[in-house]
Amino acid sequence: MKKLLFFCCAFLCSMQMFSQNYQAEYAEFGSLNHGRASLLFNSQSWLYKMSYEDEIKISSDGNQMQQADDGNKFVIHRFNYYSLDGKYFLWEEKILTEKCVIKEKLEDLNWKIYNDSTKVIGGYNCILAQCDLCGWDVKAWFTPDIPVSCGPWRLWGLPGLIVNAFSADGDIDIQMTSLKKTDLAPAQPDISKYKVIAKSEYAALLEQNAQKMARIMNSRQDNREGTTTFSVKTILPDKCLR
Repeated sequence: MKKLLFFCCAFLCSMQMFSQNYQAEYAEFGSLNHGRASLLFNSQSWLYKMSYEDEIKISSDGNQMQQADDGNKFVIHRFNYYSLDGKYFLWEEKILTEKCVIKEKLEDLNWKIYNDSTKVIGGYNCILAQCDLCGWDVKAWFTPDIPVSCGPWRLWGLPGLIVNAFSADGDIDIQMTSLKKTDLAPAQPDISKYKVIAKSEYAALLEQNAQKMARIMNSRQDNREGTTTFSVKTILPDKCLR
């Protein structure tokens, strides 16, 4: 009877923790994403909002010009939304001037957990894990102290919150800076004004929009002397979108 009572108490405590809403703040130091992000999550879904710098590169007559100091760099805001109940994810992206949302079925990442590699990060007991993410060799520290399977950016599926993740090439370097309970629950953003596409469509649409932008820029030069021919180069460092 005592064992049964203990089990019931443990089960109720576990269910209460799983139903709790949390908000975690992350700093992104990698060369792919460099900025700050906020993760609102519970056991059923999570919303990751990012703010980081991006840039547009334009080439003239085949010679690439990069003028980041002259204002080509700008801060962009994007979200990733994951639903365990619905088994799908949404990634907000941009096809140059057009906003889109990539919607795909949720598929497990191939994590390998190293139970003998442990350390304390920010007061949380963490375990090391590793996976291949679109060709990136990613290692992550997760904490079973927060028994939800979510994490920052596109990382999820471990038996605990991911508090730190990094890739061998330096593209990915994400660190949790704070964590708190909240009354706010993660809700799917309104995507009614977005172009909803599959992940496999992104690269082709990006190239189409680049050519369209080049034609517009060149059409404005047609009636001028000494005109310059412009071409827009698409640079896609995100391996998950290639």
